[in-house]
Amino acid sequence: MTTVITKGWPEFIECVKAAVDGASAQGAPVLLLVELRPFHILNFVHGFDAGEAVLSEALERLIAQSNANSQIFRVEPGKLAIVVEAFPMPELLTLTVRKLKDTLSRPYDYKGESLIVTPYLGVSVYPHQAQSAEAMISEAEISLHSADSRAINVFQGGQDAFSNDRVALWKMEKDLDTAIHDDRLFLQYQPKLNMQSMRPDSSEALMRWILPDDTMVSPAEFIPVAESSGVIHSLTDWGIMTAVREISEISTADFRPSVSVNLSAHTVYDPALIDTVKSALAIWGMKPEQLILEITESVLVEDPAFCFRQLTTLMDLGVNISIDDFGTGYSSLAYFKSLPATEIKIDQAFVKTMGEDHSDAKIIELIIDLSHKFGMSVVAEGVETRAHMDMLKEMGCDYAQGYYIGRPMKLSEYRQWLSGYQPI
Repeated sequence: MTTVITKGWPEFIECVKAAVDGASAQGAPVLLLVELRPFHILNFVHGFDAGEAVLSEALERLIAQSNANSQIFRVEPGKLAIVVEAFPMPELLTLTVRKLKDTLSRPYDYKGESLIVTPYLGVSVYPHQAQSAEAMISEAEISLHSADSRAINVFQGGQDAFSNDRVALWKMEKDLDTAIHDDRLFLQYQPKLNMQSMRPDSSEALMRWILPDDTMVSPAEFIPVAESSGVIHSLTDWGIMTAVREISEISTADFRPSVSVNLSAHTVYDPALIDTVKSALAIWGMKPEQLILEITESVLVEDPAFCFRQLTTLMDLGVNISIDDFGTGYSSLAYFKSLPATEIKIDQAFVKTMGEDHSDAKIIELIIDLSHKFGMSVVAEGVETRAHMDMLKEMGCDYAQGYYIGRPMKLSEYRQWLSGYQPI
């Protein structure tokens, strides 16, 4: 019979040790860590009773699916651990984990409301991946926080290679956390051209990471790692603070450029975001309207009610909200009319082909017209030719961004570029 123990870590560790010490030919000891995300947001939005209800229901589902010789521990808020003393057929573990994930992914009913959390699972098997109880816990934690969705495939395709991949990801997490504090990160600014004044009075801040050996790490590599490990919150705080400080440095009484900073879904749903923005603006004396926070359409669908409240609060402060890559995700007219945003960014996929594909040109023109009717400005990304810019200007687009205007550059280069800018 499955036992549920709520006392926490000490009993959990002792149970893992007992499973390792009692390992036999009857089956391999297995440790499963389950984390329901974003659990802290669930508590914040719906209250702790809702979080407790979801966790209790998750426990019931796990008990129904678990092996008879297993114990389940509530080790942290929103985090459970399953210790299986002897898993008889390790080759079926991947299938078992997938079933557990599917089971926990189903909506949870709370007072007639359907609540959704995402289950993240980490797995460790003795002695295949770890030779001690401590190593089992460490391996399961690494697997849990891995950005690689293959983390549950512990018996498929090269365990040693996969273990090396996880260690590399773990190292990147630690290096990234260190880089935030050791000045290994910097911002580049890509100009945005005001299509009315034909002056570059805005830019997008793009994060860059350089290693001690001067190797550049692509954001496509380190942002997913930051999101999976929780470092994304520190990374975003750094990005907002740095962008506000640096743009404030080049602002004058006659020239107050705006700057946009990209936010991930993890950050948008972080209640601390509001305080971070308030602090940055207060410390560096930037006008709220100079700051633009960019999110993608997909961010809005995870918990629309909370997200809309969060973005509305930011807009009430005077901060601008931009919807990035618009037109590639969840756009609809009903969704459009209630959008908590001041700016729409048209995805470059439409812009780059607008000269050859009349359908794309019509889509761009439609987005511009709709945005203006709802009081939002429009930025077109991927402007690479004079023809692009001329077509967008004729359509009434407010801003153009792309290599034809300017490439991303460090602050010193951006300052020099602005001072010597000649209208194009």
